[in-house]
Amino acid sequence: MLLSGFSPATLTATTVVSVTTEELALRSDEVIIATVRASASRWEHGLIITDHELVVDAAIRGRALEHGTIFLRTPGGVVGRIAQVIPDAPVLEVGHSYLFFLAGGVGPVRFLTHLTAAVLPVSVTVHGEVVAQPSTSLLLDRSHNATATPPPTPLPAMLDRIRAVHP
Repeated sequence: MLLSGFSPATLTATTVVSVTTEELALRSDEVIIATVRASASRWEHGLIITDHELVVDAAIRGRALEHGTIFLRTPGGVVGRIAQVIPDAPVLEVGHSYLFFLAGGVGPVRFLTHLTAAVLPVSVTVHGEVVAQPSTSLLLDRSHNATATPPPTPLPAMLDRIRAVHP
């Protein structure tokens, strides 16, 4: 697989600003739990973008309707044998559920509030607890180190934190 536009000599460092759950919720127009139904990548203005079809399982904040369909547009993807990879950007898998923090958009198309912290995989532990897995960019609070991966967070506790934030 070829990484379009990148060579070891041209790669540069990227700085990711970490955010707390509360900051992310405050910046988001919508917060949803959704399952990825399909994903399709394409070229747009010389870059690869991917549109993900999401089925909304739960609307926590915003205008999305439960059981409705929205589309999430993310940078990067694979078209044919060419891939564009955005470091630390989420990779969404069809059939998997995630907690999404979304901002902006036109019609049914939405965008991530934060490129590396706005998607949290949702899963069920062996003990039957539903949890969300924050990325290293999402701080549970400012006292935690952003370079360490935070532990899975019980989904009800995460949703309580989000609902407590008033725009």
